Amino acid sequence: CPGSARRSHEGCRSSCARWPWLWLLCLSLPLFAWFLHRQGRNLQSMIVVFLDQLGKDLNLTKLQPESMAPAQASTPAGSTPINAVPSAGPTAPAAPISQTPRPLI
Repeated sequence: CPGSARRSHEGCRSSCARWPWLWLLCLSLPLFAWFLHRQGRNLQSMIVVFLDQLGKDLNLTKLQPESMAPAQASTPAGSTPINAVPSAGPTAPAAPISQTPRPLI
């Protein structure tokens, strides 16, 4: 605003008095962001529980990510870790996995 510093402060006071909700809006934005973040986490948790239950109902096996799998050093002697590369010897082909779908009634 053109004019002296005193005049600009008066303009600020009048605008603050005219729009008190503006300060409340600025102060409530972090609270609203926290609320949205929390709701997103709750929704993610409900989806995980729903998918876990659906997998259990369909007799599926839950796989753990590799980062959560036990280290190779902790595998018992004579066993091969899941992520190990197979040796170059002859092996029998794996049997195909088939599961008949259940009716949706």
